[in-house]
Amino acid sequence: MILNINYRVVKMILSSLLREGTSEVHRNIEQSSFLKDLFRGKVSKDTYLKYLESFFYLYNELEYSVNLKLSDKNIEKLYFPELHRTKALYLDLIYFGGASFHPGPPTEKTIRYIDHIKKITEKETYKIISHLYVRYLGDLSGGQILGGIIRKIFSLEKGFGDSFYSFPIGDVDHFKNTYRARLDSLDLEDFQKLELLEEAKLAFSYNGMMLSELDIFASSPK
Repeated sequence: MILNINYRVVKMILSSLLREGTSEVHRNIEQSSFLKDLFRGKVSKDTYLKYLESFFYLYNELEYSVNLKLSDKNIEKLYFPELHRTKALYLDLIYFGGASFHPGPPTEKTIRYIDHIKKITEKETYKIISHLYVRYLGDLSGGQILGGIIRKIFSLEKGFGDSFYSFPIGDVDHFKNTYRARLDSLDLEDFQKLELLEEAKLAFSYNGMMLSELDIFASSPK
């Protein structure tokens, strides 16, 4: 149960509620060793490949769930195929791993996140919205900065090995505003908006757990 939530918060539009309500947990994620190393240009190819693998499995499940629930009016409103990342991640895996590359099994924390997506898809479909918000708006924001860093670390030409960060979208800022407007137009009760905030925090936590596995992988002997 969510306690001590004032009226102003309850009546806040959803995009603002999610942005402001997740700011602290978002900052905490940015302190992960993996992201710090990435920003310093100190991520190895093997570690980055493991990163791509984990998110390939996550997006595959998330986008499968969305396609499964398109009859839901709220999910349908947030259906933007140009945001889907499964194919883009697979292309990057092939680029870094080679033409015969096959992703290894998902990690323990990735499986936990995937299982959670499956659970809410079946029982509380609207909560998928939080995961779409965290992943896609993150990809269109900080993800664009990460894309530039990855190109620099691995000396990539644009369009080769950076598909994860490349979207067929002309004006990204305009698109993000459109996406937020769609969020704010969803047919949700106030209690559902509050639950979406808690779910968004949970999404960040799952992402943090996946990044912590990369910290362990990067420091382990190969």
